[in-house]
Amino acid sequence: MKTINRRSFISKASLGVGAAFVLAQIPKQVLAGARAAKMPLGFQTYPIRDILSKDFAGTLKMMAGQGYQLTEMCSPKGYADSGYGSLVNVKPTDIRSMINDAGLSCPSCHFGFGEFDENNLDDRIEFAHGLGLTK
Repeated sequence: MKTINRRSFISKASLGVGAAFVLAQIPKQVLAGARAAKMPLGFQTYPIRDILSKDFAGTLKMMAGQGYQLTEMCSPKGYADSGYGSLVNVKPTDIRSMINDAGLSCPSCHFGFGEFDENNLDDRIEFAHGLGLTK
């Protein structure tokens, strides 16, 4: 086991505390910069899919209450086995209404690769239009 003297310990501990303080300030600066630049804050629905599947509209309202303005959906048909199964039979215009009612907008969406074969392409384009995707 390597020994360390008191002076070296204090020096390294001071550097560690200083680094931790600086790193702790970075998220605040990034968020402050985003707000100052009037950049909307958004979130992806995939990380919170478990609570979304239980209460889609309520979860979106909760996220909007935390200051988010945008969301990025996952295609319910492409991600049905990943927690979006409850939304498979919901019309995209109804999903869009729930998103808008929460005070959010949804400019983009994730799709599974299998959704873009020649048999599903028109349906996926219709879904994108119904959801109001722009990106």
